[in-house]
Amino acid sequence: RETMQLLFKIVENIRKHPQEEKYRRLNLENTKIAELIVRPIGAVSFLRFLGFEQVVEKDAIFPDDELKQKKFLVYRDYDEAECASAVEKLKRYTAVTTTMVYAYYEQIAAEQKADDDDDDDDDQEIVAQKEKKQPSMSQDELYIAFMYVSRMVSNILISPTSAHLRMIEVDNELFKKRVGRFQVMQKLLKKLLGYRLEQGGAQARRVFVLHIPDKDEAAKRQQLLFLKNVCRDLSTIAQQRILVHTSIGNGVRKLCAHNADANQATELSKLFHTLLKALERILEEPLNNKFQAVNVEKLKQKYSSVRGVVSVLKLLGFKKDKIDTTKFVLGAHFANDL
Repeated sequence: RETMQLLFKIVENIRKHPQEEKYRRLNLENTKIAELIVRPIGAVSFLRFLGFEQVVEKDAIFPDDELKQKKFLVYRDYDEAECASAVEKLKRYTAVTTTMVYAYYEQIAAEQKADDDDDDDDDQEIVAQKEKKQPSMSQDELYIAFMYVSRMVSNILISPTSAHLRMIEVDNELFKKRVGRFQVMQKLLKKLLGYRLEQGGAQARRVFVLHIPDKDEAAKRQQLLFLKNVCRDLSTIAQQRILVHTSIGNGVRKLCAHNADANQATELSKLFHTLLKALERILEEPLNNKFQAVNVEKLKQKYSSVRGVVSVLKLLGFKKDKIDTTKFVLGAHFANDL
């Protein structure tokens, strides 16, 4: 989708500024162009079909050094009709029909806002009603729930014939913690995705089961396409709408504000990169305790200009070690939510 959007932007810019060379010349070594145009199959072919040509420019000082050569895609002869046709094709293929996941998210967001408004209300009747009602989900809980369901559906798409992947134990502790205890998420599973509450297994446990047609291939393809779109929308909403309002999102925003100086911002970016690598190691070997400890004094020395190094660690769930106070260790309650 991002590739299609970038192609659309490239062609639209040419149409709006047909005489400006910068819009008709694409540097293939540019990070964004390399990631979204060069790597995806068909993107470069589309531009060549439109009339772009690949040009290699030799280095002025070392003309025979191939490593110093630069490659471009250049659009020489502007054709209004061809560009207009390309834009229409791209519009058609970039149009995305969203699922009802967005409606559920809007409903949850509205309930959260109503709860926030009620917090400021002194009316005893309203306060009593709120105490009886199930509390709305926090942004952290909502992010984790959406990502959990998205990955759950993604696994089904990988192996749709696996009955195990299409079954969820209602009393599974991890499922209850992340999804099952919230009525709105149960409603999403049952009414949107089509899960049914059944008794399953030898011990007659309560399970949510998603049934996919086996014999009707057309119905099966349609359901799998729907699940694919739901998976996309859950992930998109979580990443683009919810994450920025979570405790980590708010914390990062404050850290950036406190490190607004150019040098501080650069160092903060490097600190984030270092911590991301540390988290990736933990995810690769979650049982290896040595990866779950961070020497905070070394981090402070390495990124001395950054304000809030300890705050970053706390945001990620690290706590000061009671024995070795120079280290911060990952809290046990965060282990399943990495």
